[in-house]
Amino acid sequence: MRPPLRIGARQQRIAGKNKLACVHLCAQFQAMSSQRFPLSIKRGSVTVKVYRLVRADGRLVYTVAAHVGGKRQTRQFTDLAEAKAEATLKAEQLAAGRIEAAAMSLAERDEYLAARKAAAGVPLLTIVQEWQRARALAGPDIIKACEAWSVKHGKQTPSKTTVSDAITAFLAAKSAANVDTKSGYARTLPRFKEKFGEQPIAAVSELAISAWLATFAHPVTRNTHRKRVVALFRWSRKRGLLPLDTLTAAERTDAAREPRGEIGLVTPSQLRGAFRLIQEKAKHYVPALAIAAFCGLRRSEVHGQLWQDIDLERKILRVSDAKPNTPARRLVPVPDAAVEWLLSHRQKEGAICTNLAIDRIRDICRTAGLDLADNGFRHSWISARVVVTGNIPETALEAGHSVQTLHAHYRELMRKDEAADWFSVRPEAAESVAIAEIAEKVVSA
Repeated sequence: MRPPLRIGARQQRIAGKNKLACVHLCAQFQAMSSQRFPLSIKRGSVTVKVYRLVRADGRLVYTVAAHVGGKRQTRQFTDLAEAKAEATLKAEQLAAGRIEAAAMSLAERDEYLAARKAAAGVPLLTIVQEWQRARALAGPDIIKACEAWSVKHGKQTPSKTTVSDAITAFLAAKSAANVDTKSGYARTLPRFKEKFGEQPIAAVSELAISAWLATFAHPVTRNTHRKRVVALFRWSRKRGLLPLDTLTAAERTDAAREPRGEIGLVTPSQLRGAFRLIQEKAKHYVPALAIAAFCGLRRSEVHGQLWQDIDLERKILRVSDAKPNTPARRLVPVPDAAVEWLLSHRQKEGAICTNLAIDRIRDICRTAGLDLADNGFRHSWISARVVVTGNIPETALEAGHSVQTLHAHYRELMRKDEAADWFSVRPEAAESVAIAEIAEKVVSA
């Protein structure tokens, strides 16, 4: 059994001067008689110690001692529980390698917590980065510069609308305007909301958006997400959620440089092989193949093409379902080769093919060993058309492309003899005779 704790002569002399202090001192000694000092708080290989001592004025204090950055730091507490809590926090911080956090004083920690509260949900790093940029632009007179801007443009109270609320309103507005949000915005905005949802949209900075975009490694993916976020911020500016006379934070971000893709072509001999295979294995896909190869329609446009929009007598085709943001209902010439392929399958109305026809054509050819380049029919038609007509603006209009795109990707990809051969891929002689008879009946009718 441990002997009772004895109070030394020094403590007795101090207690004699103040009986109340004596009673308090004895109570504390009695409460801690079961603990040995110094106490050691361990976390991994880190040890922080708590010492007990009596000051000259009779007060009992506890000292927390830790080695931070090669220096010994001490802090004193009058309550043992507070001392042990501080020692535990220090040990955990040092064990985790957060030396700077462990070195913060209590006042510094209180200041940090107050700053976080004042930030109202905006990350402190974002605030510091914005301040650094503002200081770089305006020097030490940041406040004066802001006051001058306010006088010039009129005082504006920043919107408190959160990113989450702005996204909800944006998607509702797009849906009301019959804009499909599932294929595009639904792939971007939920991710953006997860990152910035609780922040006011007016407080989201260019630097913060750039950091978020940098998480997407592929430049095309990054630019796609950026385009949708820019659309959100521009809409928010129109609705008064952001300043009306300045670029938004999203617009000020940089687009990534996208690698130039290789244009894959289908050769005239491959096209002949494709027609032979489709005639043998899936003859109902011949119109889709003819429209893709000789009129250059996109995959989705081929699947949406209607017979009533094809005039074989005038040799002209009106695109029934043009891609959004391209010339709507554009006209495309139908060459003689396409007329011959289409005549034997001609109908008065309805779709020229079922959905996924182009995919099935490619699968049939590849299964037979005829490997066709992706989008090769359209790419080859554009290249051949540019060579045959020599008119890039006209071909760009027919293709639903820009002149700049044709200059960048399609010039000088096909020789003149190859282009002529492309448009000479026609049905075999026996079938051509039957088609000619059909054509005569059409004309006579």
